[in-house]
Amino acid sequence: MAIVALAAACTSNPKVSTQRVGPGRWHVDVVRCSVDGAPAAALADVDRVAARRCPGGHALDGQTSESAWLGNAVRGECPAIRVRAQVVCKGDAR
Repeated sequence: MAIVALAAACTSNPKVSTQRVGPGRWHVDVVRCSVDGAPAAALADVDRVAARRCPGGHALDGQTSESAWLGNAVRGECPAIRVRAQVVCKGDAR
């Protein structure tokens, strides 16, 4: 029952930040609620950002994931996963 309550409380939108680090290269940082600590959803967020930044295709040049906490004003904090990745565009970049 505790996991169900925690999962219900853990519904925040992901926190996504991007930083251009060079021509066709981006640093993407995603923090997303994750009761089980699996990075799959956060990696999907990274992929969506990369697809927008790199319409000609992209590759990940290294990534890390770690446990974190994500808070909001209504529900407090929830366990989260942070994924940091370097995105390299193939072809066009925005």
